[in-house]
Amino acid sequence: MDRTTDSSEHLHTQVATRLRQEVRQGVYQPGQRLPAEVDLARQLGVSRGTFVSNGFGQRTAGLIGMILPSVVRARNPELIDGAERVLREAGYSVVLGISGDDR
Repeated sequence: MDRTTDSSEHLHTQVATRLRQEVRQGVYQPGQRLPAEVDLARQLGVSRGTFVSNGFGQRTAGLIGMILPSVVRARNPELIDGAERVLREAGYSVVLGISGDDR
């Protein structure tokens, strides 16, 4: 990721945007496995780390978290994308986590 630009967009959002663009451009085909997380992080020049948000200890309203087996995302991407779209349009923030490594 190019961190030299003055972007107000969070890094994780930039990563997600880039991956969506690459899917649309055909770099990754539907049903194709993405690179392993550690490899993808290396390719994009980002860490795999997590962070503590500013709202630690505060109740977060309007946040929906979904943790799904990787096979669900691979076989039903339109279902997950649709759920994300509907929730975002309704004003919710969506955090999507994929569990498991089916390699």
